[in-house]
Amino acid sequence: SAGMNSIRLRLLKWLVGPLVLINLAAATLTYLLAWTPAQLAFDQGLSDAAAALAARLRHHGGEVRIDLPREAEQVLRAGDVDDTWFAVRDARGRLLAGDADFPPINAAAGPVDAAMRGEPVRMTALAAASAGGAVRIGVAKTLRKRQQVRSATLRALVLLEVLFTL
Repeated sequence: SAGMNSIRLRLLKWLVGPLVLINLAAATLTYLLAWTPAQLAFDQGLSDAAAALAARLRHHGGEVRIDLPREAEQVLRAGDVDDTWFAVRDARGRLLAGDADFPPINAAAGPVDAAMRGEPVRMTALAAASAGGAVRIGVAKTLRKRQQVRSATLRALVLLEVLFTL
């Protein structure tokens, strides 16, 4: 009957709002739960690369140099999607290896967002002790892979949300 339908419609209107809100809250939480570990894993990869470079530092008398064969550098820079840049500078700021145009290295900052050659990057740094003072090592990677993972996560969530809402 018409009266029954109008009650149904009112109930539906009354339920849709809260349902959509609950769904959005659940989606946001799921997104954060999926994205945060991915972000941490990417950052850990950057830290590992910086640590690998630190392990190649060699000390001769008061001089510090880095033993970085071409193959090792190629492995570090190899990436199917992202570009990787790095710089190793001695205490006087002299470039021991890597890219001369690398952004200033702040070893205390931890992973930060920066820009390199006009593209947004995620950058991490560490300071390695040496006889002549701290050697600063910075590694940066473009965000393309991160954005792919983020987009894939969002697409999956939107699909799930549409299904749940229906």
